[in-house]
Amino acid sequence: MRQFRWFCLSVLLIGPLAGCFPFSAMDAAFLILSLPVPDETGKVDMSGYSLGPISSDGAQELILSAVPAIEGEVYFTGRAQWTGLENVKQPSGHLIQSIVAITDFQILFIWWRESDERYKILIRLPYSDINSVGLNTGGLGAVIWFCHEDDVVLIGDKVISIDRKTRFNFLKSGIFGDTEKTKEAFLLLDKRVMPKEGLEHLPSPCEDVVVPGTEHHGFGEDDFTGQP
Repeated sequence: MRQFRWFCLSVLLIGPLAGCFPFSAMDAAFLILSLPVPDETGKVDMSGYSLGPISSDGAQELILSAVPAIEGEVYFTGRAQWTGLENVKQPSGHLIQSIVAITDFQILFIWWRESDERYKILIRLPYSDINSVGLNTGGLGAVIWFCHEDDVVLIGDKVISIDRKTRFNFLKSGIFGDTEKTKEAFLLLDKRVMPKEGLEHLPSPCEDVVVPGTEHHGFGEDDFTGQP
C-alpha cells in the first residue's frame, strides 16, 4: 500500500541525515507509530461499519440523507458488489459489498456507521477516474466492467489498491444479482464516462485484459464502431 511505501521512503531518507541533525530513538519511534500500518491481511479494517438497515422501510431516506445536494440527481441506490473492495475487511458474508448511490458526477460507496446510526460516504469514484465501461450479460446475470485511470482509491483517509479493471453489479438481496437494475445503471454510466480530450486514440490501460462475453466496451456513446 502507498502508506507503507512512504514509510520505507522515510526510513531511507532519515538514515543518511541522522549524522547531520539531532534525531533520537524517541523521535524515530514517534515517527514510526504515527504512520498507518496495514493489518496482517493488508486490508483496511471496517470495524464499526455495516451495510445498515438496508431492508427496512426507511432505508432509501437514510441513504439519500448521506448524499450532499452538490451531487445533483441521484439515479440509483441500493446494495451492490464491487471487486474494488477486495482490500477492504468487512463483516463475514458482506465481502466486496457496499451501499451505492450513483449521482450526476460519481459513484458513491456508503456504509452504516454503527456508533452514529447513520450512513456515511467512504469512497467516491468520479466518472473522470474511469477510462471506459463495459457490460457482460453472460453467466448468471449482468455485470458492469470498469477500466480505471489509476489503481488506487481512497477509503476515508486511507489508500487501497484496486485492479485496473473491476466488476460491479447491483444485488436484490444477499448474493442474488439484480440484472435489470445493473443494465439500467450501465446505460447511464455509458453516457457519463467520456474520453479525455486529446487522449481518445491512446491505448486503454485495460486493453490487455480480455473479458469474455463483453457486449460493449468503449468510451461512453462515442465508440460503437465495429459493434453488431
